[in-house]
Amino acid sequence: MITPIQQKIRDKTITALKWSAMVKDGDWILPGTVGGDSTACVEELGPRLDEGPGQVKGIELWPQVRPVPMYNILLQGEDKYKYLTLQTQVLYNI
Repeated sequence: MITPIQQKIRDKTITALKWSAMVKDGDWILPGTVGGDSTACVEELGPRLDEGPGQVKGIELWPQVRPVPMYNILLQGEDKYKYLTLQTQVLYNI
């Protein structure tokens, strides 16, 4: 049996493809958090990094750690670095 809270979460859940379609030029994106995985979303965004109709550029990704696999997923060996900036957040324990 689904609880009301679980149903609210399911009602707000979208697919990675739909998420990718919502990204606009110049968006700043924080992919994933501790305990989260945004690999599917990043995979859908990669092919949209280009110029032309339906494509996006000027995207900034701000992951909490530097995920090396994200480079491969996003850029897929193509010259798409000019459409994307991958930032790195440094978290300190003080």
